[in-house]
Amino acid sequence: MRTLIAAFLALLAAVVITLWVKQDNGYVLIGYGEWTIEGSLALFVLAGLAFSAVPLALCRYQAPFTPLAYA
Repeated sequence: MRTLIAAFLALLAAVVITLWVKQDNGYVLIGYGEWTIEGSLALFVLAGLAFSAVPLALCRYQAPFTPLAYA
């Protein structure tokens, strides 16, 4: 039952955030020299979460070190 309630709350939060971002998605412009990157704030937030979550997940769940056996 707790899992069902947690899933429902997560779905509700996702819907609320999606509607809020759809209404006013913001604007981000990053410039460096001749290069510019333009996009919505939601895109940059999601990209930032993805680029920070993947390395953390890889560091947390990596296999224990096992040295290679040379014959």
